[in-house]
Amino acid sequence: MLDWETSHLGDAMEDLGYLCMRSWRFGGAAPAAGVGSRDALFAAYEAAGGAAVVPEAVRFWERWARSNGR
Repeated sequence: MLDWETSHLGDAMEDLGYLCMRSWRFGGAAPAAGVGSRDALFAAYEAAGGAAVVPEAVRFWERWARSNGR
């Protein structure tokens, strides 16, 4: 499923950061969308043909989103 409402051009690490935000965990305890680990998310993203994941950039976007009320 694609959510075109929030689609935009930009840093791919931003999208991964949003998936790791607490509000996107839907009550789950796991840090990646409430269902898995960051490492598993990053590995699956890269295996699916995404850019190489930069964990520090993902953390930046996760913190940025949190500090901006998202």
